[in-house]
Amino acid sequence: METEKLRPFEFNRDAAMVNGWAIAHGRDRLPVDYLPPDGVVVEVDGEPVAAGWLYKSVGVGVAFLEHVHTRPRMTLKASRKAINLVIAYFQFNAREDDYGVILAHTTSALAREAVGMGFEVTGADRVAIAMRTGLAERRAA
Repeated sequence: METEKLRPFEFNRDAAMVNGWAIAHGRDRLPVDYLPPDGVVVEVDGEPVAAGWLYKSVGVGVAFLEHVHTRPRMTLKASRKAINLVIAYFQFNAREDDYGVILAHTTSALAREAVGMGFEVTGADRVAIAMRTGLAERRAA
């Protein structure tokens, strides 16, 4: 019988591992400069198998599920189960903190899984974009 556990993401322990997962899946590196404090790692029998983060807006009840990754070479069944644990945890976490909506920008594969858990597709023509404000450079100077 498998033992499943969620634990907080720990930068020194987990960042390189999750970056490796992302790269192995052909995705971008983890944006370690701006990860929110609400990050979790799913472990099965003590082995990390998935991770994800929830960004929480200030002043409005909207949160953003982002950067969900699974360990490479897992079965589809195991990956789905791990992703479901991440989503279920953040759904509970968001509701407890009075967030009524979770949005996500994700791959089509993860979107299909998320729709099965209650997400709705809100647009197929969107592109995720980001812009740095220069804060990191200002702090480094």
